[in-house]
Order: sequence, then structure tokens, then C-alpha cells
Amino acid sequence: MVTLNNTASPAQQRATSKNPLASLLGDLTADASHLFRQEVALAKAEVGEKVSQAARHVAILFAGIFILCNGIIIAMAGLSYGIAQLFLLLGVGRLLANSMGFLFFGTLIMASGIAASLYAKNKLMDGSLMPTRTVNQFK
Repeated sequence: MVTLNNTASPAQQRATSKNPLASLLGDLTADASHLFRQEVALAKAEVGEKVSQAARHVAILFAGIFILCNGIIIAMAGLSYGIAQLFLLLGVGRLLANSMGFLFFGTLIMASGIAASLYAKNKLMDGSLMPTRTVNQFK
């Protein structure tokens, strides 16, 4: 009666085969495949960790921008009040001075925004989105 011994690993079974070169090539292929799978798993874990960190940093960035915008609004209100006080010193009534202070400063901010928007629009209209340097390299 013949019994089969299944306790040997595939690498050990190949080592006892008649062709040692084929055995070594098989081991090399198996090890390379295993190493590649491990590297892919490591890359997936690292990318997942980096994405999680990036998401956390983006949330902190937006919180900072929100706080900054609130600070800007408060500073603009303070400047408007200061301008209103200047109008009061010039003899304008309190209600009109307050209105004129906010109106004056608001108009200044709107004009700055319009100027920035028009500048950006003109720069976008003047330039093409075509990557001209890259296109010129291939000519």
C-alpha cells in the first residue's frame, strides 16, 4: 500500500523534484508574487492614511477660513463705525453718519471686489487654456 505524505510545503516538494532549476524558478515566482501582493497592500494602507490626514487638514483649513471671514466682517464693521464717527465730527447727524459710514466702506469693498473680478476675467479672456509650451515642444 502506498501512502502520500502531504505535510511538505510546495517549496519543499519542488526541492526534492528532479529538476532543481525549475524548482528555483517556481520558488522565485511564488516569492515575487507574494512580495508584490504585500507591497500593494502596504501602498493601499499608506494611501488610505494619507487621504485621512488630508481630509482632516482640509476640515481644519475650512474652519480657519470661516473664522477668518468672521474676523474680517467684524473688522469691516469696526471700520465703518470709525468712518461714521468721522462724519459725526464733521457735524452730520448720528443716524445719517452711521448710514454713511457703512455705505462708504461697503462701496469701497464692492469696488475692490469688482476691480479684482474684472482683472481676473480679462486675464482669463486674454489667455488660452491650451498648454502652448508643451504644444511647441512637440512641433
